[in-house]
Amino acid sequence: EAAGRSGSPDAFVLAAYFARGDRGDRVLAVIEPVWRKMPSDYPIELMPRDELLLLYPAVYDSELRNATEIYGVDPRLMLAIMRQESGFQPDAKSYAAARGLMQFISTTSTKVAAELGRTNFRQDELYYPPTAIRLGSRYLSDLFTLFPQQPDAVAASYNGGEDNMKRWLSRSRSNQPERYVPEIMYAQSKDYVHRVMTNYRMYQLIYDEQLNAR
Repeated sequence: EAAGRSGSPDAFVLAAYFARGDRGDRVLAVIEPVWRKMPSDYPIELMPRDELLLLYPAVYDSELRNATEIYGVDPRLMLAIMRQESGFQPDAKSYAAARGLMQFISTTSTKVAAELGRTNFRQDELYYPPTAIRLGSRYLSDLFTLFPQQPDAVAASYNGGEDNMKRWLSRSRSNQPERYVPEIMYAQSKDYVHRVMTNYRMYQLIYDEQLNAR
């Protein structure tokens, strides 16, 4: 009934099956066009619960819990970045040859893989979700070492580079995101931070730290 208010019930049933199979990209292909038809000022909190869980799916939950527990990273932030980077498409590849769920470029993935003792690492392994998730968790952990308790800065660094984020942070003379985010000089990175943090807030609203729906 809830699905019938904003889209085809059959479509939402299909999306739910995709979610169970960890195909978040196909889930979004169903749910996002429906959401775009809603009025721009429609409060997302009023969206039917089952549809909201599909709009922000907790795919790869087991792999995420395992990897993020090891590296002390919030799995909801991982999901927020994956949703923005690849739309949960495991075999995504960008024009810059960024690969997989987390859209790693070769220099970053090779560096992180070496930290994990993977001297024979191949770039195509990034298309394997557990590998992408493990490397992503380790990399976010590294970024949080540079920017403790600052997910906005971590997101900016993920997109715009660590050295750039250090410079923007220094220029702002503040650890408050409302001060340092405006200092981000790249429009793409600033927009990226906004989108990732919007995703992150929604994941925090919908799921607890173990990715159980609230």
